[in-house]
Amino acid sequence: MRQLLRFGALGALLLLLGVGLLHAQEVVFTAGPAVTPTSGASNGGFAWGDVNGDGTLDVWIPSSYIVLNNLTSFAAAASTKTANVTGNVNSVGGLLADFNGDGVLDLWSTQGANPSQGLYYDSSGVFIRATGTGDLSTAPGTGTVFAGMAVADINHSNYLSAAWSAIKGTYSDGLVFPKGNGIVLLKGGASGFTNAGNNATPANLSIDTTRSFESWNINFLDANNDKYPDLMMTSMRHGFQPTATAVDSQGARKGCVLYMNDGTGKFIVPTGATLGRTIFNVDSISQGKSWGRAVADTGIIVEDTVRHFSAIGFTWGDLNNDGNADLIFTGLGADNYNGQGTLTRVIVVYGKGDGTFTYKWNGTSYVHSGLPDVNNIRAWDIGDYNNDGFPDIFGAVTFGPRRMWRGNGNGTYTEVTTETYMSTNGGRAGSFVDYNNDGFLDVYTYTGLNSSLQRNSGNSNHWIAFTPVGTGNNKSAIGARFTLYAQGGTLKQTRFIKGEGNAGGGSALRANFGIGINTSIDSVVVWWPDGTTKSYTGLAVDKYWTVVQGSENPSAPTLATPANAATAVAQTGTLTWSAAAGAASYKVQVSLDATFENAALLAVDAPATGTSYAYSLGAATKYYWRVAAVNGGFMSAFSAANNFTTAGAAAAVVPTLLSPADAAVNQPASLTLKVGKTSAASRYQWQVSVLSTFTTLFASETTADTAYTVQLVGGQKFYWRVRGVNDLGATAYSAAQSFTIMAAPARTTLVSPANNTQNVISDSVFFAWRAVSGAASYNLQVSTVNATNTYSTTDTTYRLNNLAKLTNYTWKVEAINAGGTSNYTGNFAFTTIIAAPAVPSALLPASAAGGVGRLGPFVWNSTLNATKYRLQIASDNAFATIVRDTTVALDTTCVLRTPLGLNADYYWRVRAENLGGASAYSTARLFTTGTVLDVEDLGGAVPQEFALLQNYPNPFNPSTLIRYDLAASAHVNIAIFDVLGRVVTTLVDEVQSASRYSVNWNATGLSSGIYFYRIYARSQDGARDFISTKKLILMK
Repeated sequence: MRQLLRFGALGALLLLLGVGLLHAQEVVFTAGPAVTPTSGASNGGFAWGDVNGDGTLDVWIPSSYIVLNNLTSFAAAASTKTANVTGNVNSVGGLLADFNGDGVLDLWSTQGANPSQGLYYDSSGVFIRATGTGDLSTAPGTGTVFAGMAVADINHSNYLSAAWSAIKGTYSDGLVFPKGNGIVLLKGGASGFTNAGNNATPANLSIDTTRSFESWNINFLDANNDKYPDLMMTSMRHGFQPTATAVDSQGARKGCVLYMNDGTGKFIVPTGATLGRTIFNVDSISQGKSWGRAVADTGIIVEDTVRHFSAIGFTWGDLNNDGNADLIFTGLGADNYNGQGTLTRVIVVYGKGDGTFTYKWNGTSYVHSGLPDVNNIRAWDIGDYNNDGFPDIFGAVTFGPRRMWRGNGNGTYTEVTTETYMSTNGGRAGSFVDYNNDGFLDVYTYTGLNSSLQRNSGNSNHWIAFTPVGTGNNKSAIGARFTLYAQGGTLKQTRFIKGEGNAGGGSALRANFGIGINTSIDSVVVWWPDGTTKSYTGLAVDKYWTVVQGSENPSAPTLATPANAATAVAQTGTLTWSAAAGAASYKVQVSLDATFENAALLAVDAPATGTSYAYSLGAATKYYWRVAAVNGGFMSAFSAANNFTTAGAAAAVVPTLLSPADAAVNQPASLTLKVGKTSAASRYQWQVSVLSTFTTLFASETTADTAYTVQLVGGQKFYWRVRGVNDLGATAYSAAQSFTIMAAPARTTLVSPANNTQNVISDSVFFAWRAVSGAASYNLQVSTVNATNTYSTTDTTYRLNNLAKLTNYTWKVEAINAGGTSNYTGNFAFTTIIAAPAVPSALLPASAAGGVGRLGPFVWNSTLNATKYRLQIASDNAFATIVRDTTVALDTTCVLRTPLGLNADYYWRVRAENLGGASAYSTARLFTTGTVLDVEDLGGAVPQEFALLQNYPNPFNPSTLIRYDLAASAHVNIAIFDVLGRVVTTLVDEVQSASRYSVNWNATGLSSGIYFYRIYARSQDGARDFISTKKLILMK
């Protein structure tokens, strides 16, 4: 792959120093395994963590689904796992963490806007709702769908505390959240949770609860590097008011507020007194200049001035590799002032390490980040996806495509969404996650029924990653900080272990670092959540390290006895070695293979608590042995291997076959054969054949163990035998025995979608096939030209949600049991429904146009694949009062049938539609109608009779003039009809005085043909009615 070298300030320095440069090799993302909940869930949010302790990251998807990771596929956990977790489609998110110190991840869900009901402990593999947890049971819920929550050890107690917004119920003025709803703050302790926030007793109150927040994301972060987590309460909309001219931000609506931890678990607003310098408050911003005064206020302090930011999307991390927490906000509107005094939606500020922030990425220079000014990125994440050492940024777009920006190391980011093949199938929630443990960050997004994982292809850059294990009741080590140093300290990076259950999704309880072309690191320093610090050196790269709090990186031990190359060593005895510095335990390996590469020849692969290990080995055999020291997740290199040869004679006792029993049937295709151990044999030679004569062998293997697992063929009878061997000779083979493998199931038959089905609704596709006798499960494989995904199920149906639109798919199924797998069925093809069209552009009337005809016309541009358009006209720009709602087939022009009011303001917009859905509406345009309907009073003598004259010209294209006479004041209606008698448009519908008139009809947008125009005039005195109809011809 072509290498792209990017030289930032760090790169230039390293070049001058002659130090190896980091390579920014681009990667690509492809479809990963399907991660599918068993049914639809929530609006967003998720959490990754190793739920079953197998070393891979599983995912919890709200409202109540655990999906287990098998590296190459995902499968739903047993339904009993989450049977007690209440399902709620408005459960926006949650987090996985060990809350009770048993080393197993528990679950805390926002639980349908009631987090106090959402804590579940994992008890023997089943989530059980928390009981006996103090004030948790009385804590209020949020009452808002998208409220987030966060946990951390706030007072170095090794207990996790929790926080969320207490907003609930209606708004006091229809817009502003009332004061005093405040913050739920629950302090964890030995007796459960104690209320320290909303409605807490004065003695326990630990935070200002007079403010109110509409918080989709809540975060604990150490903003001033004092090793105590501070609390970020984000807010927007009802919890935010922009700074207005000469007016402070009012009431409860301060937007995002950072509360600083005072070191005891109490939270305060930083002031000039706490910071030791003058802090300003913005009164107004005009022409890019801030006008302020030195008063205390609540918000985020940027450039020593309190700012009020709106955040519907938010994340934090170290963007500039200085060790300080930096912040990214997405405002709901253009609410946030950037470093140039410009109102924007997306804004980045950089931590100064004292609880305040700056717009300047390196402390001295303001540069535009290159991130877009949009409000639809509701989830951000920071990570190094290409492992070049520079933090990158991922953005999840609400119901839109994923977006990726590569960090350039100079405060700017280059969008690489297209280059990295980011999927257009995104979601409201999203994050980086290394699901397959290859050290390269993959991407996951989720919203409602849309769950999608993309795999990172990787490159040649190096990496190192850490899984922390804390102490006490915070075994997940939430709040830990990892700082990596490399290249003699010139390369520094920091990662944080977060405990957040937010609308934007959750992190994975890991610290992942990219180190470019470097093949080693200097050290990693860990700040543990209880304030202790530990530095580790000598760590190999390109691997995951499990770091246990209090552990050391031990030295390798030195082997003692038996002496190297010793002979006539007893078959039973003790291996000994010297104690290694930093060792808590040891790992011992004894092998028949000098390279230790053949696992089948490992006679011993076991832990040892001391500096010795008692062995029992075969006779007359040369063995190789080595030992490594272990401490927590660290293991030293193995010692240099020694060898020794045991005493004894050639193997003589024939092994006894133990299992399976002779003539056993219905055995699994993956079968473990077992024999009894014999005293002299050091290894066993296995033979498996379909012939009782063993003329040809299906499998032949030598193992140090008395068990051998072999993969066989379903429906086949096999014979097997074994003999014992050592270096002096071999026994005879045992008498042969037989067994028969269960027959693999037959091939199934596909049912639905039928082959070559068109216009399949992509939102939810239901697959069905025939049951097969003897099948235990099925694999459904669904493919496009670019990707194939496989889904496992025990049922004969499967539902996939949110497939791509206007896409050709093929699908097939195989049946599985212990005996093997059937052949796949042939492929069935189907095509999903067409994609919704793009937004059309409104053309006429132009924005703020005046004197617009009361019938239009309204004109817009065509959009690809649109089959119709929907035109809306309203009297307000929110379209709360719609006065016209018209569907136009194919054409891009509309003339109204009935006139709008005269001299009135209206707003209009249009959207495109087809079978696949509808686009968003175009930007609304204001226009003002004129006073007449293109009707001209010709004046002159009052006519003696009512009359309707023939139009001129006729035929016409596209407009014609219609004249009529009124002998008396009358209510006049003139309408155009097609040949089927349907009203095409109404030209006049009002009271007019006696006179001669003409009205112009513009038929733009109509088809050629014969039309009719009719006048119905009813005199004001009710004495006369006049009706007349004439024909006119539109010829284009």
